[in-house]
Amino acid sequence: MQNLTEGENMALGASAAFVEAVILQPTIYWKNAAQQGLPFTMNPSILYRGLGAALCNEMGQMAVQFGTTSWVQKLVVGDTKAACWQRPWPSCPR
Repeated sequence: MQNLTEGENMALGASAAFVEAVILQPTIYWKNAAQQGLPFTMNPSILYRGLGAALCNEMGQMAVQFGTTSWVQKLVVGDTKAACWQRPWPSCPR
């Protein structure tokens, strides 16, 4: 990920969030339903209700997190193509 631009990292973060939200949506519904005393269901139209809002939330957050992390990493580390001994300490494996 060090060789990706901030925009590419944002796209990667949004893609990861999409997969995460789609996979976890049923478990989040089941948790909330159990807390509210609702019956257990496997009906996809009920399990995936609210997925659009969840996707907007998760994809936006993770895109900003990945993009910001990439930007800060480049500020701290600098040129990632330099030899290890030419870069600041945190970027060098020990």
